[in-house]
Amino acid sequence: MAADPVLKPLGDSLFVIWKDRAVLEFARVSEHRDSLSAEVTVSNAAGTELHWARVNLASTQGRNAVVKAVEEAEPTDDWRPMIERACRLVAHHVRTGDPAVPLVATAPETAHRWAVEGWMPHGQITVLFGDGGSLKSYLALTLATTGLLDRALTPRWHMRALHRVLYLDWEADRAEQQTRLWRLTSGLGSIPCDGAILHRTMRRPLRDEIVALRTEVARGGVDFVIADSLAPASGPEPEHADAALGALLALRSLAVTVLCLAHVNKLQADAKAPARPYGSVHIQNLARSTIEARASEADDHAQATVSLYHRKSNHGPKMMPAALRFTFDPSGAIRIGPGTPDLGPTSVAFQLLEALRSGSKLSVALAEELDVTPATLRSTLSRLEKRGMVMRITDGGRGRGQETEWGLTDSKRGSKRDTPDRDATLSREDDDDRVPF
Repeated sequence: MAADPVLKPLGDSLFVIWKDRAVLEFARVSEHRDSLSAEVTVSNAAGTELHWARVNLASTQGRNAVVKAVEEAEPTDDWRPMIERACRLVAHHVRTGDPAVPLVATAPETAHRWAVEGWMPHGQITVLFGDGGSLKSYLALTLATTGLLDRALTPRWHMRALHRVLYLDWEADRAEQQTRLWRLTSGLGSIPCDGAILHRTMRRPLRDEIVALRTEVARGGVDFVIADSLAPASGPEPEHADAALGALLALRSLAVTVLCLAHVNKLQADAKAPARPYGSVHIQNLARSTIEARASEADDHAQATVSLYHRKSNHGPKMMPAALRFTFDPSGAIRIGPGTPDLGPTSVAFQLLEALRSGSKLSVALAEELDVTPATLRSTLSRLEKRGMVMRITDGGRGRGQETEWGLTDSKRGSKRDTPDRDATLSREDDDDRVPF
């Protein structure tokens, strides 16, 4: 018998390994009062399973039963000390947990920080949300595919190289997703290797499946998970805080990059104002990045442009609005390229700055162009003026602010309106009606 076994966690299972001798897997470990039990699988060096049973690790009778069964399957004098040692190692690991370690200030590794530069943090949860028909599932599958192919979708949307993807699907079935994958890869002109994208049809809330999922992610070398979508993953009452917390904490326990798809309620879907994911406020709080998707179809229905708005970022300034144009070929292929974002769902301040890019304008013309009240326009201009982002070209006089002509600060020199500092200033703000973006 080897003197020093190795204990290796993998997913929710603990493996005790004797090189060239045996492997014991302890799965679904649970502790209740004086009992510490696990599903124990004993295999020999050739990988042949010799015995499987649920065992109370602290029970002499339980351990003896395993020893007896394994000795009958493969007689040897080594089994008793190996099983006794393995049970003690697992019990010690479970009850002591991970040790406390020093917290050391470390500069961020910017090269490994993002799954998609600026939009999706690596190893964290990003929520992509929008109304039905906003092509969220297509976009998620496209990012997975381009990451596996290690090629950029567009200059702004380059998914980092991926090894394997797991698609957790509460909404569609495997056949539908395979058709979508065929359409997307036909447009891309290449396809990932077989087995690179794993699909799992989900029928229960995430909390009921997470133990098996953690093991599958660890064993399969999965580095990107798509959860489609958050409401059914949360359970029967997705709007409640406990449901959202349970689902998002479960996803975080996978310890890989997660793209979670979510919906919005009807009122927000129909409004021009920035939206939030449907459900508890904890969705917005726990996600490290949230992105709103809004689709607008062309008249001929052969194209659809999906505008993307960065609503939250915990790892840097929010990105400026972007867009992807989906072209549906008669052959069934889908081609994706950069598009022009619709600025309607952005804040009044952001739209105002964009409107002034073409030159100075009177307040009354700005109010008509942006479809806002004179009071809203005056308060927004006042805030931007205090920040040094806009300036009065001509003053209409006291009490007649609606007739004042406004322009971008330093517009004649063209030095400030297109600087990264200006974009970062807008992006760092919250996305409500009090801030630029």
